[in-house]
Amino acid sequence: GKSTMSYVLAGRDGYEVTGGDILMNGVSMLEMEPDERARAGMFLAFQYPVELPGVGGMSFLRAAVNARRIEAGEDEVDQLGFVKLVRGKARDLGIDDAMLKRAVNVGFSGGEKKRY
Repeated sequence: GKSTMSYVLAGRDGYEVTGGDILMNGVSMLEMEPDERARAGMFLAFQYPVELPGVGGMSFLRAAVNARRIEAGEDEVDQLGFVKLVRGKARDLGIDDAMLKRAVNVGFSGGEKKRY
């Protein structure tokens, strides 16, 4: 049930919605391709995230943000500006600054992997 629903929301092939609609901000997700859903903010996370040793979390996030910005025709965020932005958001969310310095999913407990 939960996995099937997640796959449908993400637009995975092999699933057909036979009734109803899926709206996000008033827009039907069923009319969108998976990449369009992702650009709209739909994200399917792994239940057991993979560790990426050597890939810093900040670098990973900045690469993702800049990929979206480039596609939107916007300038990339420079490293210093990005670090300031993320530190401010992390502070607002109660995320310790040390968490921002870790590699992606490396050394996290199961709960931390799902939270961060």
